[in-house]
Amino acid sequence: MTSSLPSRLGFGLMLALGTASRAAAQVTTFVANVGYQSPALVAPAVFLSSSAASGARVWTVGIAGFTLSADLTKRTSPTVAMVLRAEATPVNANSSRYVYRDGRRDPALGFRDRTVRLSAGLRVQGSARWRMDVRVIGLYESVAGVADSTVVARWRAPYVGLGIETNYSRVVSDDVFNARWDGFKAAGSAAGFLGSQPWWKSQLSFGWGRQVGRVNLRGRAWFLLGHNLDVVNQHLVGGCWDLTESPPLYGYHYAEFRVDRGGVLAGGVDLRLAGDWELGLRVGYLTSPARSTYGEAVRLSTIWSGIRLHFGVGLPAASLFRGGAEAPLVFAGVSAGVF
Repeated sequence: MTSSLPSRLGFGLMLALGTASRAAAQVTTFVANVGYQSPALVAPAVFLSSSAASGARVWTVGIAGFTLSADLTKRTSPTVAMVLRAEATPVNANSSRYVYRDGRRDPALGFRDRTVRLSAGLRVQGSARWRMDVRVIGLYESVAGVADSTVVARWRAPYVGLGIETNYSRVVSDDVFNARWDGFKAAGSAAGFLGSQPWWKSQLSFGWGRQVGRVNLRGRAWFLLGHNLDVVNQHLVGGCWDLTESPPLYGYHYAEFRVDRGGVLAGGVDLRLAGDWELGLRVGYLTSPARSTYGEAVRLSTIWSGIRLHFGVGLPAASLFRGGAEAPLVFAGVSAGVF
């Protein structure tokens, strides 16, 4: 389970392309993406993936935001694989530097968080459409600068946990760069941890997409639950980028909302205008005990010399229609891949 930027972009693209190259001994993919969100958030995502032609072993290394990661998947039978993952976030773990109050970043609420997360387990590939991971997780959060001393105290020692993640996909096509597909996807994850204060967190998501001529339609839903969460480990919601694993909320900053439980609905339509140019409209709605709100975004995207570009404006709380107190957000992205 992750709430970072699309940290499996390179891995997903490699899987989509790797099976087409059985003749090669090794399939290597390099993917890079940089996202911008006003006023000053820049988030890179760079991944290098390599897979044996048989698919028996896959490794991926990369960086997403401030998180460095390395993955290894080694198949031990036609349906079972060993999975290993290491992550380190030396700066801004859990978006600790970006904490918001009333739509504005409040430096006084920011804190220091450095994270190391190690996991190992098994992946069961039930079919071409369904798989499940079960992992043992070691987690250490180095937390300081939180006004509530009890929060700092609970994170002084590491936690050990168990995580379960399952994915189902029934799609005709899958556009990894634009985080859209023609078909249906579902994913669920849950992780529970033992330590000074045991806690658990889970997420369930459903996504549907349909390509109809020049129009692409999309809709997604996330259901978020948790127990004994705080500012360090709460669910992060927000952002104008089309994220796949963590819930965006168009018109709001990335990770602007920290929630123990809630639901997010998102929908959109992309219209191909001419050539590679597309006009996209997005809407999103968050409901939670702490806050319920909604927003929109308008974006343009194109492909230039093999590089995908998009830029747009996010509009919080229906400011497009009736004027809102919160300022619009400007966002953009650049992505490319080599294989």
